[in-house]
Amino acid sequence: MKFDNLINSKQTAIKLHESELRFKTVFEEASDGILIVDIQSMKFKYANPAICKMLGYASKDLQKLSIQDIHPKDRLDYVISEFKAQAQGIKKLAEDIPCLKKDGTIFFADINTTPVELSGTKYNMGFFRDISDKKAVGIEKENMQRTIFQASKLASIGQLAAGMSHEINNPLAIIQGYVEIINDEYAHNNSNLRELLKVVEDSIDRIKNTVNGLNTFAISGNESLQIIDLHKILHHCISIVEAIYEKDGTIINKLFNAGKPTIRGNHGILQQAIMNLLSNAKDAIESTSGTIYIESKNDGESIVVTISDNGTGIKKEIMDKIFDNFFTTKPIGQGAGLGLGISQSLLAKLNGTIEVDSEYGIGTSVKITLPCLMENKITYMDHQNTPVPELEGSVLVVDDERAIRSHLCHQLSKIGFMVDHTDNGNKAVEMVKNKNYKYIITDLKMPHMNGGMLIKRIRSLGGAEKIIVMTGEILTDYSSLHRELYRKYADGLLKKPFKEDDIHKVFNSFTE
Repeated sequence: MKFDNLINSKQTAIKLHESELRFKTVFEEASDGILIVDIQSMKFKYANPAICKMLGYASKDLQKLSIQDIHPKDRLDYVISEFKAQAQGIKKLAEDIPCLKKDGTIFFADINTTPVELSGTKYNMGFFRDISDKKAVGIEKENMQRTIFQASKLASIGQLAAGMSHEINNPLAIIQGYVEIINDEYAHNNSNLRELLKVVEDSIDRIKNTVNGLNTFAISGNESLQIIDLHKILHHCISIVEAIYEKDGTIINKLFNAGKPTIRGNHGILQQAIMNLLSNAKDAIESTSGTIYIESKNDGESIVVTISDNGTGIKKEIMDKIFDNFFTTKPIGQGAGLGLGISQSLLAKLNGTIEVDSEYGIGTSVKITLPCLMENKITYMDHQNTPVPELEGSVLVVDDERAIRSHLCHQLSKIGFMVDHTDNGNKAVEMVKNKNYKYIITDLKMPHMNGGMLIKRIRSLGGAEKIIVMTGEILTDYSSLHRELYRKYADGLLKKPFKEDDIHKVFNSFTE
């Protein structure tokens, strides 16, 4: 009997040894990281090579650590609650757990556990599967979805701007026109009336600047390059936000020292980048008052624009993350973390760079550098150099808005022109067939026959008249579509709402 017991004991010992060898082999060679953790103390008992590699520790060093040492402090409560749920058998798998490496970097793992008992002590054996690659794919997909959503929002803003521009600028032109008529006919000897009319004109300019600023969103999807005055873009952006910021106690100080502000760029790209930076500067000013400084200067063959604020500044430990898409220090719902990252990628399309200098508690300075064009004089119209006679003769005005026609005819008559007018393109064609006009001023957006079709019809008749485009639409002086229209058919631009000085400038440009 004793002999049989001895044989059984040896067989059991052999089996136990074989089992331990199998376990050791699996433990040592597993591709997943394995940690055996004391349930009570949360300290590590054993660590396999895979988890040592994942975390960057030697096995003997890990055995001196606990759960609290390998997870970010701001997520510890969550991690420990998951560990306890696993220890109590409530769940087996804890997903997307942030793990802190020895070098301070973080990776994410799915941790599957099983209970084990060693020498009477209860442990959790955790199997760590690194999901960094999987998570990166998911983040990339999420980033793409958010970028598409952001682009969709910008497109919606552009559509809104395109729709409202015509509807605002046309009545604004009428108001501007009648302010000038009242000024001419009734305000000569009435200083109070002149003062009141000046307030109205200033308000008209403010509305016009805001609409012109929003207009560039309407062409933000078009990345064609145009010749641009960067100061003009800055003024547009400032006009959109300045009044809103001032109400919150934030003042914008401008110091434009660049003598050569002309660049080759894109309205939409530049405005979006600058608006992002202005928004960031405003958000950084947490107090009831603050200042945003915008400065421009030339540096060799570049123009440098610096946007600074006296806000909270950026902590040094996160400076290397500020250009990462979706990184934000703002509370949830108050920022997508797209501002700097998008601005950087947008400016890169224009061969530009962006640099950030910040000191926590003092403020932040963002420097944009773009290559500038060295030409000081930019020509936008192919027909400007054509010599024309003195400003006299007949003019045809074509616009479906009666009040705008009336105002423009009034101003042209004052200059000395003989003026005819009509409200549609078909009538205009017949009038041109029956009379020689030196100048034709036409709106672009009209029913039945739009301005573009009218200009083509007039040009097909072979006349020598100068054609001036009049528009309240979103086409800007610099858009590729507008320049193409100039090259082929037109000689000048009158942008609604216009003043008497704007009318003079258009006609004077023909004699320069």
